[in-house]
Amino acid sequence: WEHVDFGINPAPDYDRPDFFEDVRVRQAIAMCLDRQGAVDTILHGRSVTIDSYIPPTHPLYAEGLTTWSHDPEAGVALLEEVGWVDADGDGVREASDIEGIANGTQLEFTWHTTTTPLQEQYAQIFQQNLADCGIKVNLEHLPTADYYADGPNGPLFGRRFDMASFAWFTDVLPPCYLYMQAEIPTDENDWTGVNHTGFELASYDEQCSRALAALPGSEDYVEGHKESQRIFAEQLPAIPLFLHTKLAAIRTDVEGFITDSTESSDLWNIEAFNTTVP
Repeated sequence: WEHVDFGINPAPDYDRPDFFEDVRVRQAIAMCLDRQGAVDTILHGRSVTIDSYIPPTHPLYAEGLTTWSHDPEAGVALLEEVGWVDADGDGVREASDIEGIANGTQLEFTWHTTTTPLQEQYAQIFQQNLADCGIKVNLEHLPTADYYADGPNGPLFGRRFDMASFAWFTDVLPPCYLYMQAEIPTDENDWTGVNHTGFELASYDEQCSRALAALPGSEDYVEGHKESQRIFAEQLPAIPLFLHTKLAAIRTDVEGFITDSTESSDLWNIEAFNTTVP
C-alpha cells in the first residue's frame, strides 16, 4: 500500500517550521489530494484508494473510519481556520497568528519520493492538487539507496523530511506498530524504529498495544486493532493513498496458480502447480 507520511516531529536538528503538528493541517492536505484521480490516471482505475493501513477486504478492517475524500474547498477552509491565509494574493498561503510559526511564513515544503516512475508521476499530480489549495510543494526524487539510508543521516529513517511517500507491504497482521511512540527512530534506539513520522498519541499506543498483546480472535485483539485504525484515520500521521496492483502471467495449461496479496512471491504455492498437458 502506497502512502505519504508527515514529518510531524522531525529530528531535533532538522530546522523547519512546525507545519504538521496541528492535525487540521494534515486533514486539510488529505482533502486537497485527488487520490482517486491519481489512481484513474496512473493505474487506469485498476486499484482503490484506502483509509487505513490494511486493505478494505481485510477481516479486521474497521467500520466507521473517518474518510477524507477529495474536497479542496473544505481543505482550504480548514487551512484558513488554522491561520494559513493568502493575504498577498500570490497563490501561496502564509502564517497569520499561528502559535510557534512566524507571521508571513509561507506554507512551502518538500515532498520526497524515490525515482521510481510510479512515485514521480503521482507526486506531480499531488503537487498540482496542493498548489490549487495554496500550498507550494517542492518535489525531490532520491535514489533508493539514499532514500532508505539508515538514520541519523538518511532522510526517511533519520527523520529529516517534510513529507515522504513510499510503500509498505500488506500483511495478515495489521501493522499498527508502525505509528507507535516506541518505534520512533532516535539516538536512544540507534535509529532502528519505523515510526519516522514522530507521531505520538497515548490513546493510539494503548489500543495498538492492547491488540498486539491479545490472542487472535479475542475481543481485545479485534477491538484493539479496529480502534487503532479509527484513531489513525482521524489523526493521519500518514495518508494512505492506494493499493498496488499485483500482476502475473501463466500459460493456459497451468492449474493451481493462485495470487495472494499477502505473499511476496507469486510462486508461494508452487508445490500445488499442475499442468493439463499429457
